[in-house]
Amino acid sequence: MENLMGIIIVTMGIAIVVNVFLKKHHIPPIIGYIFSGLLISQIFGLSGENSHILHEVAEFGIVFLMFTIALEFSISHLNSMRREVLLHGGLQVTVSMAVFSAISFFLFGIDAKTSLIIGAALALSSTAIVLKIFNEGGEISRSYGFQSLGILLFQDLAVIPILLMISLFTNTEQSIGFLIGKTIVSAALILVILYVIGKYVIHHFLAWVTDSHSHEIFIASILFIVFSSSMLAHFFGFSYSLGAFFAGLLIAETKFKYQIEADLTPFRDILLGIFFVTVGMQIELSFLFHNIHSILAVMSSIMVIKFFIIFAILYFATDKVTSLKTAIALSQVGEFSFAVFELARTYGLIEHSLNQLMVISVIFSMVITPFMLKNLARIVSLMRFSPLEEKIPEVKVGEELKYHIVVCGYSHLGRTIIEKIEEEGLIYIGIENHRKLVEGALKKGHKVLLGNAAQRTILEKVNIKEAIAVIIAIEDEQKIRLVSESITAYAKHANIIVKVSDKKMFAALEDLPIHNLIDQHDEVASIMVKHALSCQIDRNKIKN
Repeated sequence: MENLMGIIIVTMGIAIVVNVFLKKHHIPPIIGYIFSGLLISQIFGLSGENSHILHEVAEFGIVFLMFTIALEFSISHLNSMRREVLLHGGLQVTVSMAVFSAISFFLFGIDAKTSLIIGAALALSSTAIVLKIFNEGGEISRSYGFQSLGILLFQDLAVIPILLMISLFTNTEQSIGFLIGKTIVSAALILVILYVIGKYVIHHFLAWVTDSHSHEIFIASILFIVFSSSMLAHFFGFSYSLGAFFAGLLIAETKFKYQIEADLTPFRDILLGIFFVTVGMQIELSFLFHNIHSILAVMSSIMVIKFFIIFAILYFATDKVTSLKTAIALSQVGEFSFAVFELARTYGLIEHSLNQLMVISVIFSMVITPFMLKNLARIVSLMRFSPLEEKIPEVKVGEELKYHIVVCGYSHLGRTIIEKIEEEGLIYIGIENHRKLVEGALKKGHKVLLGNAAQRTILEKVNIKEAIAVIIAIEDEQKIRLVSESITAYAKHANIIVKVSDKKMFAALEDLPIHNLIDQHDEVASIMVKHALSCQIDRNKIKN
């Protein structure tokens, strides 16, 4: 225990010093954590074999990341991503696995089982890096962020059959059919258990805890839910992070999601830092120095091949820039590949030198990824693709915007509202998350920002706390609820105005802190009656 405490103290000290230095040069802290891990492994003689406890703790960094990501969505939202997750994600994993396996088998003469393991590991991308940076920059709501999330979710699901595949290669006691059947039954059980708990227990449990008016008890209850769902998934043979993701989806349906997200962010970031420290600990300096050319060649080849696979899959499904940015964002290899390589090494399916070559190549691809993600637009322009998204001029908004009206949505209703606001000579800013609608708005000279009105970063950008009114010009009831909850969580006293289509929708939204719920039928009826009463009747024409 004393030795472990000493390791943790020295690790924290090195990480703080390194990251403060890197921060001044605008280098992402992920690089500092990996470098700190490398230093710690040399100082204390640590490696993957004798730092098991630290790896267990570090894995919960990914658990909290997946949980907080799930809070941004709901089950209905995830259902709307079927195409991105199942089709695009499924194609990406299948094609990437096939290509890398074939290269390993035919070009390098690696045996079939090891080739399949390498192909499966290299098909995965880094959820921890990509989604963390996209979340921080508010890019998760952009088209390429949305595509990236869908593919990453499928990759996380694919980890289960990949690890099962390794078990099948080494299992001689149980049949393949039995293992597959066991996995399917386990998946069904965990989904049913989490769904029942989420629907009938979580909301009442959190409401009961909240009534205690104790912030520390509330945080403890959230940690209890995250750990319990993770352990439940792990008990049935799945990853900790998958259980946490489903728990986040269930809590996303409750009114507590925004407070939970704010409270868990520090835990998530600290544990993610520990995870990247353990990544750096897997580098063997002697192997690195003697094989640096091979490592760089393998890393470059993997990223280029993976880029073209993802770009080709998305090219016919979306525009060029979205395809290009998504392919660049996911061209690296991810953290779950370490679990795949480690399990394969444990079972003797991959030799030490090949395992070290793959692991260090993966780490290098992760190290350069933050720089690529921070410069996506510049990389796109250098590659001379038609920058469709970059044609949208930047709408200058911020703290100088005060006493204005924020219009969420630029459909026919939103466009008409903005035109009326301009006629009155008032200050406004619109928010719309569909690129083509924003392009059309800017061509008309309307001030509309591309973004998701449910994202806190977007609300900060339009300075919503200083707005005199927020008009939600959206038709979908779920989206109206999501945007309204996001606004009131950030700006409690916002003057929100919403149009509802019928009495049922009015009743469904009545519990929200919306100052003005306008029933379109009542308003139209009043206007029609008013016009009818003000109509001037020519009695002479009636007589004739």
